[in-house]
Amino acid sequence: MTFQDKLKQLMAATDPQLIEAALAQRSGVSYSTIHGYVNGRRAPSFENVVKLARALGVELTVFADCEFRYQSQPAKSTGPPNAPARRRTGRKMSAHPRLRPRKSDNRP
Repeated sequence: MTFQDKLKQLMAATDPQLIEAALAQRSGVSYSTIHGYVNGRRAPSFENVVKLARALGVELTVFADCEFRYQSQPAKSTGPPNAPARRRTGRKMSAHPRLRPRKSDNRP
């Protein structure tokens, strides 16, 4: 059983009206973090597992047999699907103060 499934099961068993915001307030773990656990988008730290177990009133060993995995989000691309990654070059060389012609140069 995944951590996601176990957390949903414990939330329903502890209090059917328990929502993520209430669990966040009880445990001290942020709402967005708990939401990520429930949706399977984040893997919990040991510290947060301890906080959640205390807030739910269960032993820490309840989570011992859980699989701690999450669905990683693919990196977002701004270019075409098979385009090579662009390097950021910064300022143009001509914009650099030492490379610009001096005002005192009187060139024809």
